Amino acid sequence: MFSNSDLNKIKNPESRNSFDNVLQAFYSNNFNAAILLLYNLLVNDLYYKLVKMDEKGYVNCKQELQTINNMIKSDDDAKYSEVEKKIFDIYKDKRLLNISTIELLEYFKKTRNKCAHPFYFKETKYNPSKDQTYLFIIEIYSEILCIDYFFKNPYEVIKNDMVNFEFPDLESIIFGIGTIEEDCQKVRKYYERKYFKFMTDANFKKLFQSLIELTITKNSDEVIEEQYKHYLILRSLLEFLKDNNKINLLNNEYEWGKIEPSNIRDDSGIPANEQKCFSLSYLFRVVSFNEKFYEEIKDTNENLYDFMNHNLLSKAYLFKEFWGLIDFDINDAIKSFSPGRTTSIKKFKEYYNLIDSLKNILNKENIIALSKKMLSSIPTIDAYNEADIGMELFIKIISDKSNKISQEELSEIFEIMNDNCQIYRTSRNSRDNQIKRIVGLGYDLSKYEKLTLSEKVS
Repeated sequence: MFSNSDLNKIKNPESRNSFDNVLQAFYSNNFNAAILLLYNLLVNDLYYKLVKMDEKGYVNCKQELQTINNMIKSDDDAKYSEVEKKIFDIYKDKRLLNISTIELLEYFKKTRNKCAHPFYFKETKYNPSKDQTYLFIIEIYSEILCIDYFFKNPYEVIKNDMVNFEFPDLESIIFGIGTIEEDCQKVRKYYERKYFKFMTDANFKKLFQSLIELTITKNSDEVIEEQYKHYLILRSLLEFLKDNNKINLLNNEYEWGKIEPSNIRDDSGIPANEQKCFSLSYLFRVVSFNEKFYEEIKDTNENLYDFMNHNLLSKAYLFKEFWGLIDFDINDAIKSFSPGRTTSIKKFKEYYNLIDSLKNILNKENIIALSKKMLSSIPTIDAYNEADIGMELFIKIISDKSNKISQEELSEIFEIMNDNCQIYRTSRNSRDNQIKRIVGLGYDLSKYEKLTLSEKVS
């Protein structure tokens, strides 16, 4: 019924040894003894966990524990039942266990009392059935013994500890000093060791709900100030659950309809030192952990779904990371991308960022199409810088020998270059060098009047 690996899930050695005695009684068909031993184990285990949770600050029950200790020290055997009741009451009053578990324990206590005092229940002898005993063993094992600590409200416990942990600074990310991945690893290491590995499925669900609120849904100044901290904890939690094949626990656990699209934004396009809110990026990252989330949003919050889709298909920084939300094939998904109505400079930047990030996974057809759009977006005035960097990326693309593009396939792009003065003017410093490199790759530009090399170069 239980393997060694099952027994090792009970971290407290004393409880593990006692549980083995319970199993021996059960295997011997002594179900009455199994119930009595299991009850004694249950009381001791619950008390042990109260002490540990109080020590770690997960729950404040110092006064109650002092009362229990005084009762134990009184050496009055008659008070043993009072100690038991006090232990159960702490879990009930502080709501450390869910209702179904409390009801299970109350029913189990009645069964134990029948086994220990059958006369009191007007029975000469009470023998629990094999199935009944097995049920109690399984339920108490999974609901109590395998759980190290119980959290009434996991976020409140974590919140009290946030001041003790030195969180990474968002500004270091904004200025390119660190990475979100590095920050998340640091946070996960701390919170997994101290909290996640002790939490129940119900705890995970409740913590997920709290962190979504504080990372995405709410947008007061106070919330935004702590947003990056909450995001790192949320992302660490999602990574932990995914790595432990538990991410589906969170299916249908959040009311996505509560999120107002008007509250979701990234502070992009403003000076780095003024950027504060990143709820749009955070929302996409959260959704990327579980495809069911995006389906739930589509079913319960059409406005939010449309808002996300619009941003995903018009902003390169989102598309290059989260395109998989709309299609399994990047080469199909990319065909829906469009920056929409915006300035030529912004269009150029969107296409540039997209090509630069995805050039190694896109097929030739899409690379050519995006290159056309990128170079077509270069303004015809005051855009030498855009022409420089756009042409450098284009040369990098056509230099890829593994994905050779023919002269004919590039004819429209050469026409675009020949028509835009910001690209062909000889006063642009990089112009001749770039044209020379294109020719050096074997492309013939002789029929494009404005793309010939100047005399000083030729």
